[in-house]
Amino acid sequence: MARLNFDEADNLVNVELITEPVEVNRYAQARDGAWHYAVPYKEFAAGLAAK
Repeated sequence: MARLNFDEADNLVNVELITEPVEVNRYAQARDGAWHYAVPYKEFAAGLAAK
């Protein structure tokens, strides 16, 4: 897993490579949970245009 770290001005500071299996699994579970609620971009954009 790669964790991107940014400063307060949204500049990329560094990239951390995470290889510890338990931590990688934790991030994978968070990703899977986010995908469950994901909306296709066209559907999302259409909703913005309607507002």
